[in-house]
Amino acid sequence: MTANDLLENVLNKINIEIEQLLGDEDNDKVIGDDIGEELTTENYLEKSQEYIKAIKKLTDSGSHVKLFLEKSLIVLSRLQTINPDYNIDENYKLIGVHRDALKKIHIDNNPIDNTFLKDSKLIIIEKMHTSLETFSKTLYDNKEEDLLYLLKGCYHNFDYALEDDIHRLILLPNCSDDDITSYTDNKNELLSYLKLSMLSEGMSFHRHFSLNSATINQGFSCDRTKTYSQYNEILYILSEYNYSNDLLNKYFLLYIIIENFMYRKPIATMLRTQDEFSIRDFKDFYWKIDSGEGSKLKDLFKEIMDIEYSPGSSIYADIEGRLNNFKTSNNNDLTDLISFLKKMRVYDKTFELDETKLRESLKNKYFAEITYQLRNSILHNTATEFHITHYELSKNETIANFLKDFMIPILEKIILHLIITNDNLISYEKNVLTLYQDN
Repeated sequence: MTANDLLENVLNKINIEIEQLLGDEDNDKVIGDDIGEELTTENYLEKSQEYIKAIKKLTDSGSHVKLFLEKSLIVLSRLQTINPDYNIDENYKLIGVHRDALKKIHIDNNPIDNTFLKDSKLIIIEKMHTSLETFSKTLYDNKEEDLLYLLKGCYHNFDYALEDDIHRLILLPNCSDDDITSYTDNKNELLSYLKLSMLSEGMSFHRHFSLNSATINQGFSCDRTKTYSQYNEILYILSEYNYSNDLLNKYFLLYIIIENFMYRKPIATMLRTQDEFSIRDFKDFYWKIDSGEGSKLKDLFKEIMDIEYSPGSSIYADIEGRLNNFKTSNNNDLTDLISFLKKMRVYDKTFELDETKLRESLKNKYFAEITYQLRNSILHNTATEFHITHYELSKNETIANFLKDFMIPILEKIILHLIITNDNLISYEKNVLTLYQDN
């Protein structure tokens, strides 16, 4: 169908519908003086706004008006110039859904509103949303071809009878009746199609959980008497951390630094306690860094916990205080948190965990385990382990809040303090290893 054919067909449908509406005496009393001549290819731009106002007067008076009558007029009012020979091959079938069916789908972190996917030719419309006027004005820099696709979708479904529980209208290109039946009966299949269409357009469909905090929030000041050049690699990671606002990525970047500290710790100790290094020393060192990552992390945090931010204020005391605050902000109930931790395989040997056990061993065991298992759950595959994604965060915001309000501020503060104070736990006293003394 050419653009000119489409335009003539739509105008014909509108004129027939208006004539039928005016055949009702009550309707004629409301808008009889507002509508004169029929719409034509020569006058539709001038007259369509008059028709839109008339239709709104009818609906305000309680008259039933076909849904796509007004929507067709809105699109027509934007068609300034068209190529009459432009060919529109897509045939659109409509499926209506309840708004709840789409509530977990976002387009680039915005809930779905009136939407047109350019390449997939997929159109989603909120059924009575007046912003269709704004939407039609802004379709991809107001390209007339995009408006024509929307108009053809209206044309194919002009006589659609709206059901009471339908809030969104999805116009699907080149679908068979069997496809529509399948999507109607199986909304999960429809949602999968919508998601894949969005991905093919280079968009995201998940809700984004962001955190705009940066290291400046911790309030530390650099010390000019300290040497910081040994931390250059870490500083680059912190720069990425400050730049990022993705919640999961920010946690992972902090974990990379903690992982760096795990390896720095035995090196720092060796440089500080030994003047010369033998093969035996290197073998011992290799054993220390080659043990399991979870074990190394526990060893690191055992020493970190008693470090003081200021006299009388230890890192562990800060962690304990933040856990109390987290509990308060969650209505003094850590049930959801405990359930989440158990999903991540944070538990004792009997596979049990409760608030008492968590508090009793937070210092010596569980904080390190939580830090490590969070890393695993963010990075590892979904087939065999609990996997934290933005979708999982949207289902359980306790996870998002735990990362945002508890884990990230704690790790951020620990990392900055250890670097800025050049703490012995991670700092290298010298930048060379002496293998032998030359007498």
